[in-house]
Amino acid sequence: MIKFLFLTVMIAVAFRLPAQEVDIFTKDLGEGKLEVWIKNNSFTTHTVKVDIEQSGMTQDTKTPVTKILKGNTSEKITTLTPKPNKSYGYGLKKNAVKGNALAKHDDTFIYQLPYPKGKTYRVDQGYNGTTTHENKNALDFNLPEGSEICAIRAGIVFELEEKNKRGCPRQECVNLSNFIVIEHEDGSLANYAHLKKNGVLLEVGDKVSAGEVIGLSGETGWASGPHLHLEIYTISWDDQRSIPAKYYLNDSIIVPKEGQFYTR
Repeated sequence: MIKFLFLTVMIAVAFRLPAQEVDIFTKDLGEGKLEVWIKNNSFTTHTVKVDIEQSGMTQDTKTPVTKILKGNTSEKITTLTPKPNKSYGYGLKKNAVKGNALAKHDDTFIYQLPYPKGKTYRVDQGYNGTTTHENKNALDFNLPEGSEICAIRAGIVFELEEKNKRGCPRQECVNLSNFIVIEHEDGSLANYAHLKKNGVLLEVGDKVSAGEVIGLSGETGWASGPHLHLEIYTISWDDQRSIPAKYYLNDSIIVPKEGQFYTR
Protein backbone atom coordinates (compact mmCIF):
# COMPACT_ATOMS: atom_id res chain seq x y z
CA MET A 1 0.00 0.00 0.00
CA ILE A 2 1.34 3.42 -0.93
CA LYS A 3 1.08 6.00 1.81
CA PHE A 4 0.94 9.67 0.76
CA LEU A 5 2.38 12.14 3.21
CA PHE A 6 1.77 15.84 2.60
CA LEU A 7 4.16 18.07 4.53
CA THR A 8 4.51 21.77 3.93
CA VAL A 9 6.99 24.02 5.76
CA MET A 10 7.18 27.66 4.73
CA ILE A 11 9.92 29.93 6.08
CA ALA A 12 10.17 33.49 4.84
CA VAL A 13 12.19 36.61 5.57
CA ALA A 14 11.75 39.94 3.87
CA PHE A 15 13.52 43.23 3.16
CA ARG A 16 10.90 45.87 4.01
CA LEU A 17 8.21 43.56 2.66
CA PRO A 18 5.52 41.19 3.98
CA ALA A 19 6.55 37.62 3.14
CA GLN A 20 3.22 36.86 1.44
CA GLU A 21 4.28 38.97 -1.54
CA VAL A 22 6.01 35.80 -2.81
CA ASP A 23 4.08 32.52 -2.87
CA ILE A 24 5.27 28.94 -3.27
CA PHE A 25 2.63 26.53 -4.59
CA THR A 26 2.15 23.20 -6.37
CA LYS A 27 0.29 22.04 -9.47
CA ASP A 28 -1.21 18.56 -9.26
CA LEU A 29 -0.37 16.44 -12.34
CA GLY A 30 -2.16 13.33 -11.05
CA GLU A 31 -1.01 10.05 -9.45
CA GLY A 32 1.03 11.94 -6.86
CA LYS A 33 3.13 13.79 -9.45
CA LEU A 34 3.29 17.56 -9.07
CA GLU A 35 5.11 20.72 -10.07
CA VAL A 36 6.52 23.22 -7.57
CA TRP A 37 6.19 26.90 -8.54
CA ILE A 38 7.00 30.31 -7.10
CA LYS A 39 5.04 33.48 -7.84
CA ASN A 40 5.94 37.13 -7.24
CA ASN A 41 2.70 39.00 -6.50
CA SER A 42 4.34 42.44 -6.31
CA PHE A 43 5.48 44.95 -8.92
CA THR A 44 9.17 44.66 -8.02
CA THR A 45 12.04 42.17 -8.16
CA HIS A 46 12.52 39.55 -5.44
CA THR A 47 15.20 37.00 -4.72
CA VAL A 48 13.73 33.65 -3.70
CA LYS A 49 15.56 30.59 -2.35
CA VAL A 50 13.60 27.34 -2.46
CA ASP A 51 14.52 24.03 -0.85
CA ILE A 52 12.57 20.78 -0.94
CA GLU A 53 12.74 17.93 1.51
CA GLN A 54 11.27 14.79 -0.04
CA SER A 55 11.15 11.08 0.56
CA GLY A 56 10.26 8.36 -1.94
CA MET A 57 10.21 10.85 -4.84
CA THR A 58 12.43 12.06 -7.65
CA GLN A 59 12.78 15.67 -8.77
CA ASP A 60 13.99 16.86 -12.17
CA THR A 61 15.81 19.92 -10.80
CA LYS A 62 18.02 19.79 -7.72
CA THR A 63 17.36 22.10 -4.81
CA PRO A 64 18.12 24.34 -2.98
CA VAL A 65 17.92 26.81 -5.85
CA THR A 66 17.95 30.62 -5.89
CA LYS A 67 15.86 32.57 -8.41
CA ILE A 68 15.63 36.25 -9.29
CA LEU A 69 11.94 36.84 -9.92
CA LYS A 70 10.76 40.02 -11.65
CA GLY A 71 7.50 41.67 -10.63
CA ASN A 72 4.25 39.82 -11.37
CA THR A 73 5.97 36.74 -12.75
CA SER A 74 5.97 33.01 -11.95
CA GLU A 75 8.56 30.29 -12.46
CA LYS A 76 8.55 26.52 -12.13
CA ILE A 77 11.14 25.16 -9.72
CA THR A 78 10.92 21.40 -10.23
CA THR A 79 8.67 18.39 -10.85
CA LEU A 80 8.26 15.80 -8.08
CA THR A 81 7.41 12.22 -9.13
CA PRO A 82 6.66 9.35 -6.68
CA LYS A 83 8.87 6.27 -6.97
CA PRO A 84 6.96 3.06 -7.76
CA ASN A 85 5.63 1.14 -4.74
CA LYS A 86 7.17 3.55 -2.22
CA SER A 87 5.74 5.71 0.53
CA TYR A 88 6.40 9.31 -0.37
CA GLY A 89 6.08 12.85 0.86
CA TYR A 90 7.65 16.29 0.63
CA GLY A 91 8.17 19.60 2.40
CA LEU A 92 8.72 23.06 0.89
CA LYS A 93 10.95 25.80 2.28
CA LYS A 94 11.08 29.37 1.00
CA ASN A 95 13.26 32.37 1.84
CA ALA A 96 12.38 35.61 0.10
CA VAL A 97 14.03 39.02 0.06
CA LYS A 98 12.88 42.14 -1.77
CA GLY A 99 15.32 43.12 -4.52
CA ASN A 100 18.11 41.32 -6.36
CA ALA A 101 20.39 39.83 -3.72
CA LEU A 102 22.80 38.66 -6.44
CA ALA A 103 23.10 42.05 -8.17
CA LYS A 104 26.49 43.48 -9.09
CA HIS A 105 26.65 47.20 -9.76
CA ASP A 106 27.90 48.26 -13.19
CA ASP A 107 30.81 50.42 -12.08
CA THR A 108 31.27 51.76 -15.63
CA PHE A 109 27.87 53.47 -15.52
CA ILE A 110 27.91 57.28 -15.16
CA TYR A 111 24.90 58.93 -13.50
CA GLN A 112 23.12 62.25 -14.01
CA LEU A 113 22.89 64.81 -11.22
CA PRO A 114 19.53 64.57 -9.40
CA TYR A 115 17.97 67.88 -10.44
CA PRO A 116 16.84 69.68 -13.61
CA LYS A 117 19.23 71.10 -16.19
CA GLY A 118 20.39 74.64 -15.42
CA LYS A 119 20.00 74.22 -11.65
CA THR A 120 22.96 74.63 -9.27
CA TYR A 121 23.17 73.08 -5.79
CA ARG A 122 25.83 72.48 -3.17
CA VAL A 123 26.86 69.09 -1.80
CA ASP A 124 26.51 69.49 1.97
CA GLN A 125 27.88 66.04 2.77
CA GLY A 126 29.82 63.68 0.54
CA TYR A 127 30.82 60.05 0.52
CA ASN A 128 31.93 58.84 3.97
CA GLY A 129 31.07 62.23 5.46
CA THR A 130 31.79 62.99 9.10
CA THR A 131 28.22 63.82 10.14
CA THR A 132 25.82 61.00 9.20
CA HIS A 133 27.65 59.37 6.28
CA GLU A 134 30.39 57.52 8.12
CA ASN A 135 31.19 54.32 6.20
CA LYS A 136 28.42 55.19 3.75
CA ASN A 137 28.73 56.27 0.11
CA ALA A 138 25.86 58.75 0.15
CA LEU A 139 25.43 62.38 -0.95
CA ASP A 140 23.42 65.22 0.61
CA PHE A 141 22.40 67.96 -1.85
CA ASN A 142 21.25 71.30 -0.42
CA LEU A 143 17.87 71.45 -2.16
CA PRO A 144 15.33 73.91 -0.71
CA GLU A 145 11.90 72.61 0.27
CA GLY A 146 9.81 71.75 -2.80
CA SER A 147 12.72 71.59 -5.28
CA GLU A 148 12.28 69.16 -8.17
CA ILE A 149 14.21 65.90 -7.89
CA CYS A 150 15.16 64.04 -11.08
CA ALA A 151 16.01 60.38 -11.64
CA ILE A 152 19.75 59.86 -11.98
CA ARG A 153 19.22 56.71 -14.05
CA ALA A 154 16.36 54.90 -15.78
CA GLY A 155 14.58 52.19 -13.82
CA ILE A 156 11.39 51.06 -12.10
CA VAL A 157 9.89 52.47 -8.90
CA PHE A 158 10.75 49.87 -6.28
CA GLU A 159 9.44 51.33 -3.04
CA LEU A 160 8.15 54.65 -1.69
CA GLU A 161 6.84 56.52 1.34
CA GLU A 162 5.24 59.97 1.36
CA LYS A 163 2.82 60.19 4.30
CA ASN A 164 5.28 61.62 6.86
CA LYS A 165 5.18 65.33 7.66
CA ARG A 166 7.92 66.00 10.21
CA GLY A 167 11.64 65.76 10.71
CA CYS A 168 14.18 66.63 13.37
CA PRO A 169 18.00 66.70 13.73
CA ARG A 170 17.94 63.64 15.99
CA GLN A 171 18.02 59.91 15.38
CA GLU A 172 14.56 59.54 16.90
CA CYS A 173 13.16 60.83 13.57
CA VAL A 174 15.05 58.36 11.38
CA ASN A 175 11.91 56.40 10.50
CA LEU A 176 9.91 59.48 9.51
CA SER A 177 11.60 60.11 6.17
CA ASN A 178 9.65 60.17 2.92
CA PHE A 179 11.50 58.56 0.04
CA ILE A 180 11.40 56.95 -3.37
CA VAL A 181 13.60 53.97 -4.31
CA ILE A 182 14.25 53.12 -7.97
CA GLU A 183 15.62 49.81 -9.23
CA HIS A 184 18.10 49.97 -12.13
CA GLU A 185 18.82 47.53 -14.96
CA ASP A 186 21.81 45.99 -13.13
CA GLY A 187 19.74 45.34 -9.98
CA SER A 188 21.19 48.24 -8.01
CA LEU A 189 18.88 50.66 -6.20
CA ALA A 190 18.86 54.43 -5.72
CA ASN A 191 17.24 55.92 -2.61
CA TYR A 192 16.08 59.56 -2.77
CA ALA A 193 15.20 60.53 0.81
CA HIS A 194 13.78 63.35 3.01
CA LEU A 195 11.07 64.27 0.49
CA LYS A 196 8.21 66.53 1.55
CA LYS A 197 4.82 65.11 2.50
CA ASN A 198 3.05 63.88 -0.67
CA GLY A 199 6.26 64.70 -2.50
CA VAL A 200 6.52 61.44 -4.46
CA LEU A 201 5.20 61.92 -8.00
CA LEU A 202 5.11 58.27 -9.11
CA GLU A 203 3.72 54.90 -8.03
CA VAL A 204 5.43 51.57 -7.30
CA GLY A 205 6.00 49.73 -10.57
CA ASP A 206 6.15 52.86 -12.75
CA LYS A 207 8.92 53.01 -15.35
CA VAL A 208 11.24 56.01 -14.98
CA SER A 209 13.52 57.71 -17.51
CA ALA A 210 16.83 59.33 -16.59
CA GLY A 211 16.23 63.02 -15.91
CA GLU A 212 12.49 62.58 -15.25
CA VAL A 213 11.09 64.55 -12.30
CA ILE A 214 10.19 61.98 -9.63
CA GLY A 215 9.64 63.97 -6.44
CA LEU A 216 9.91 67.17 -4.39
CA SER A 217 12.54 67.76 -1.72
CA GLY A 218 11.77 68.30 1.95
CA GLU A 219 13.16 67.76 5.44
CA THR A 220 11.27 64.74 6.75
CA GLY A 221 13.04 62.16 8.90
CA TRP A 222 16.46 62.61 10.51
CA ALA A 223 17.31 66.00 9.00
CA SER A 224 18.54 69.37 10.27
CA GLY A 225 17.10 71.18 7.25
CA PRO A 226 15.70 70.60 3.76
CA HIS A 227 17.97 68.54 1.51
CA LEU A 228 18.10 65.47 -0.71
CA HIS A 229 19.86 62.39 0.61
CA LEU A 230 20.91 60.22 -2.35
CA GLU A 231 22.39 56.75 -2.03
CA ILE A 232 23.00 54.01 -4.62
CA TYR A 233 23.34 50.50 -3.24
CA THR A 234 22.99 46.78 -3.78
CA ILE A 235 21.40 44.37 -1.31
CA SER A 236 22.30 40.97 0.07
CA TRP A 237 20.11 38.67 2.15
CA ASP A 238 20.53 40.76 5.30
CA ASP A 239 22.51 43.89 4.43
CA GLN A 240 23.18 46.54 1.79
CA ARG A 241 26.35 47.94 0.19
CA SER A 242 26.50 51.59 -0.86
CA ILE A 243 28.20 52.50 -4.14
CA PRO A 244 30.63 55.45 -4.71
CA ALA A 245 29.04 56.34 -8.06
CA LYS A 246 30.33 58.86 -10.60
CA TYR A 247 28.33 61.61 -12.31
CA TYR A 248 28.36 63.62 -15.52
CA LEU A 249 29.20 67.32 -15.21
CA ASN A 250 28.91 68.81 -18.70
CA ASP A 251 31.68 66.99 -20.61
CA SER A 252 33.45 65.78 -17.47
CA ILE A 253 32.98 62.83 -15.12
CA ILE A 254 33.16 63.65 -11.41
CA VAL A 255 32.84 62.22 -7.93
CA PRO A 256 30.85 64.97 -6.13
CA LYS A 257 32.79 66.55 -3.27
CA GLU A 258 31.51 67.98 -0.02
CA GLY A 259 31.19 71.78 -0.07
CA GLN A 260 31.25 72.08 -3.86
CA PHE A 261 28.52 73.57 -6.09
CA TYR A 262 27.49 71.72 -9.24
CA THR A 263 25.38 72.95 -12.17
CA ARG A 264 23.66 70.32 -14.24
